[in-house]
Amino acid sequence: MFEPANKSKAVADMLDDFFNRTESITNLKCTNTKCGDPNLHFKNEISQREYTLSGLCQNCQDDIFGKDE
Repeated sequence: MFEPANKSKAVADMLDDFFNRTESITNLKCTNTKCGDPNLHFKNEISQREYTLSGLCQNCQDDIFGKDE
């Protein structure tokens, strides 16, 4: 369903080392290790795109970036 966004090999490797980004996205999980229940029902296309970049679910994006008004 979701494919990780393309990044340079060095950046992709670093994100995988620290956050298991590629595995999390392909397995529909959140990269935030404290996230207990990933919410993959995204509010909009921007939030969905952010998931392919960072692997953060909608709830974690809201916690980090703030909720849209």
